[in-house]
Amino acid sequence: MSTEPARARRLLAPSTAFAASGAVFAALYVAAGAPTPLLVVFEQQWRFPAWMLTVAFASYALGLLAALLVAGSLSDHVGRRPVLIGSLLVELGAMLMFVFASNIGWVLGFGIFSHELRSEDPVLQEQRRHAAAELEDLGFGAIWLGGNSSVHHAAALAESTERIALATGILNIWHEGADTVARQRAALEHQA
Repeated sequence: MSTEPARARRLLAPSTAFAASGAVFAALYVAAGAPTPLLVVFEQQWRFPAWMLTVAFASYALGLLAALLVAGSLSDHVGRRPVLIGSLLVELGAMLMFVFASNIGWVLGFGIFSHELRSEDPVLQEQRRHAAAELEDLGFGAIWLGGNSSVHHAAALAESTERIALATGILNIWHEGADTVARQRAALEHQA
């Protein structure tokens, strides 16, 4: 028999708990159904290919499967309340991403990881710029430059794109000084 005192739990009044549970359930129900008809509207508005619409619907099914597989066993280890709170925050983030999306890449959360787009070969410069612009036209939301890429790698791609997010990853502090990176970033911000 345990001698530890029981933790006191703060409970809501039954009517408040019922109203809060109902509001959360209704919000999740609406959030689950709202994207479906809007994707067809977005297909016409953003002019993405029909196969991308199929990918969008499939991503929701795969996301649900992943959530069911992870959240169930995770709640056994950390408890239901933290998993529910985390799930609600993820849902809120997903809906905000959907509301403020400017292309299908944001809706899908798509990005591209490309080590090749950071090449410094001058012969490939025009091909890199064309590839970045084409990825943006296809609706991708981000390009992650692999390896020990720096701000100057992203700067060349930023010149040929308008909306896509460019990420350099983690810089090697032995190769890139903080002052150099700060100057490169400021120049890139000024250029945009």
